[in-house]
Parts: sequence; C-alpha cells; structure tokens
Amino acid sequence: MLTAAELTSSSPATATASPTELPASREGSAGAETHEGSAPAGKLVCRTHNCVDGTTELFLDWDGKVASGTLRTTAPSGMVYEKKVRAERYQGTIVVDEPSCTDLAEHAAMVVEQRGKLHMRVGAPGQAVSACE
Repeated sequence: MLTAAELTSSSPATATASPTELPASREGSAGAETHEGSAPAGKLVCRTHNCVDGTTELFLDWDGKVASGTLRTTAPSGMVYEKKVRAERYQGTIVVDEPSCTDLAEHAAMVVEQRGKLHMRVGAPGQAVSACE
C-alpha cells in the first residue's frame, strides 16, 4: 500500500505508472487481465451475456478431436479474466476443462446444442445455461 508521503517523495515515473506497468503479482486471481478488444487465439465458439456474470466468451483452436483455447469473462465492472482451457467433443457436447483438472465430473464450461442453437454453461452443474449470441 502506498502512503501520501511515499507518493510525494517518489520519482515522477513511479507516481504516474500506468496500470499496465504494475507487477504481475497484481493480476486478478482468475487469470491475467487483458485489454478489451484484443481477442485471444482461436475461433470464437460461443459468447453469452447476462447482467449478473457479464460477458463470457469461449475461443478454441481445434486439432482433430481436441482443442486448446481461452475462456474469457468480462465482468459487469469491466474487469477481464482469462483462463487457458482444453476441450473435447463428446456426443455432440463440447466439454471444456482447465488443463490441470483431472476430475471427470468438474468442467470449466460445457457447450450443447438445444433446439438448433448453441448454449453454454460455465462452472458447476446447476449454473445457468445461456444461449450463445
């Protein structure tokens, strides 16, 4: 934490550092913050939006039956969080996991087709399922 005395006694370069120049230790716990408008690598598979969670986007780069990519969430506050993910197709469903996850019942997200439209659920079973835009 920076006090007023330290702020006035520090060099001008330190006092006017932009948020992008802050140490990596200040990044959000869910992942690195990014600037809105810069899309992660991969193809946009699904984008959902609701007033509680904000906007969630799934970007995947397929290599056969498996994919790697990014699950990006933009909170209503404007904070952007990204998680690296891997995905597989299983019986018409895209199952998305964090790379370190070994639990077969826990998934970062699932994308399913319902009534001809893709829908995504982010997080544990019981979470809201939102239609992809």
